Amino acid sequence: MIDGHKYWSEEITSRMVMCNYKNRRVYTYPNAPQNLYADLCDSAEKYPDNVAVVTDSGKKYTYREFLECVNKTAQFLHSREKVRKNDMVALMLYNTAEFCIAVYAVAKLGAVVVPINTKCRPKEWKGLLQKLPVRTALFDERLEQYREEAERDNPGVKFISVKDDAFAEYYIEDTGEEVYQESFWEDDVII
Repeated sequence: MIDGHKYWSEEITSRMVMCNYKNRRVYTYPNAPQNLYADLCDSAEKYPDNVAVVTDSGKKYTYREFLECVNKTAQFLHSREKVRKNDMVALMLYNTAEFCIAVYAVAKLGAVVVPINTKCRPKEWKGLLQKLPVRTALFDERLEQYREEAERDNPGVKFISVKDDAFAEYYIEDTGEEVYQESFWEDDVII
């Protein structure tokens, strides 16, 4: 492992502390966010009205709006699709806000993101999806011409079509239910 003290200035390393992580001693910051999702919550609390994500079409999400979309997506995945901690969720999405929303939503659930290159086609997807226990795949609607073949070749995977620039609004209704959040431990697959 690289020791950051050799590369970073004293200004950066002076606040770091040594801790044990998976039987290794590592430097980190005290009170560092517990995981990717916790980091987003921290940013949304500190900078709720700052822009977090801008789409290719120019749509802007503040941290507050982005977190709301992430929470609704996590609720949808947990309640309707039964995604649970350590489940693998394939993301067959382009580099969009929806990809970002999905990554954080899956992290919130303690599930594992399996990004699949959108340049791949059904025969390649089949090989990838059959090697991993993926039951859910978020599938960009621009890949719809491949959906029938992907579903036929991967019968155990539910493909959920995702519409660009309207993911949270298009698929997830606000049910009024409390948004699910998984608890995390340092030895979890995703933190």
